[in-house]
Amino acid sequence: MKPYIGWLGILLALLGWAACSEEGGDTPDPTPDDNTLLESVRLRIGASGTVETRAYGGDENAVEGEFIHTLRIFIVDADNMIERVIYANELLDETAALDAAAGNLTLFTTTVDITPGRKTIYAFANMDHAEVVERTGIMMDDILEALEEGDTWQDLTTYAIADPASGINKYLSETMNADGVTEWRPAKGFYIPMSVQQQVDLTTNGQNVEISLVRLVGKVRASLTNRQGNPVTVSRIEMGSFHQNVPLFEGGMVADAGTMTYTKGISINVPANMQSATALPVFYVNETKGADPFTITLTIGGEEMSGQTVTKSIERNHVLPLALGLSNVDLELTITAQVAPIGGYPVDVVLNGSTLTNDYHINLPEGCVFTIKGTFNPDVGNPVDAYLTVRLADGEPANIVEIETTGPAATVTGHVTALSGQQATLSYEANGANALRATGNLVIHTVPLQDQGTGYPAYSESQTRAVEWLAAPRWYEPVVLVKRK
Repeated sequence: MKPYIGWLGILLALLGWAACSEEGGDTPDPTPDDNTLLESVRLRIGASGTVETRAYGGDENAVEGEFIHTLRIFIVDADNMIERVIYANELLDETAALDAAAGNLTLFTTTVDITPGRKTIYAFANMDHAEVVERTGIMMDDILEALEEGDTWQDLTTYAIADPASGINKYLSETMNADGVTEWRPAKGFYIPMSVQQQVDLTTNGQNVEISLVRLVGKVRASLTNRQGNPVTVSRIEMGSFHQNVPLFEGGMVADAGTMTYTKGISINVPANMQSATALPVFYVNETKGADPFTITLTIGGEEMSGQTVTKSIERNHVLPLALGLSNVDLELTITAQVAPIGGYPVDVVLNGSTLTNDYHINLPEGCVFTIKGTFNPDVGNPVDAYLTVRLADGEPANIVEIETTGPAATVTGHVTALSGQQATLSYEANGANALRATGNLVIHTVPLQDQGTGYPAYSESQTRAVEWLAAPRWYEPVVLVKRK
């Protein structure tokens, strides 16, 4: 009996220890092994954008048609095996399916049960018209459709897409948005191809994973201010040079296979002395990291007018805004402004005033920093840099605008020190080569600082152009157009 009594005592002691452990609280769950399935891991996939903004799809620079049309997702494990394949379009409800049909699906959400561990998630949108450079005549969507769960993942990092921008530009649709503003949107199934590859560690049930698709192309958004005294008609727009092919993934490298130029025939009337600049059709360009400026050319009244950008590169998923200026006066002033704090937000600054007197009015947000540059555009010869001397006009209050560089200088800097509702007049003198000279006044009106994404009323005798914020800290680049020789 003694051996049995001994074993019985040990058993009772173990039961008592277990009871005490349960009363002491929960013990941590063990780390799941490779054979454990994590339940309801939630994937949220959308086009890259700023969710805090109030524009379409939470992306301040996006319009309808610039989002998801088709979407394929692949989850690849650490052994490079495809663990999950998801074709989102088969899982959409009726409303989401209608959005996707028009390229307007902004977000796709699904849950999966999957083993834990390090995974690489690949997602591809709108690849049905994306031709693979390395496999002529083969669309990227055909390659993706052939991949199945259990297959070994192919290395797609060396792939490039052939000229994705041209197909989108060919089928742009002109539409008026809810605010009565004309927009040019992708259409007829040629939607913007997007891609992303992202590593994640899956460790818990119900884990949320956020994936942002990146558009393979950039976008140029130009407007034209006509200050030459007479209305004009723009019949053609051209811009180049851009790379012909684009890497499938952000940061990828492809061999230079040539360049392309965007050209579009249009018919847009641009009045003179208008109350707002005239928007030109947006167009999409292939991601280009170049060494030379871009050249934009408009055909105006049968004559070609050209200008060069300062910008030499445009990345995928970025917008290049251009403020084109048309003038037959000798002097063209270019003013840019930026709003504090660090980094600031750029403001599109447009002059308003008589081209006969070189007197201009302008709205500037309270507290902004600004720069003034000048260019002479003679009828014969190339543009000539102007050296400016700027000061407060006689009798003007000194507590509204402070000029930091009085000149003569190629760039004059200053800042607005006053609150909104104030006015100050600056006198300027511009001198250039070949005895070029001009004088005039610049009247600055201060306006309230507004939230990002909110337009300003710009100055005129009865108020003129709205000054806009941009989505990212960036100068709004002005380009002066001159006649081609």
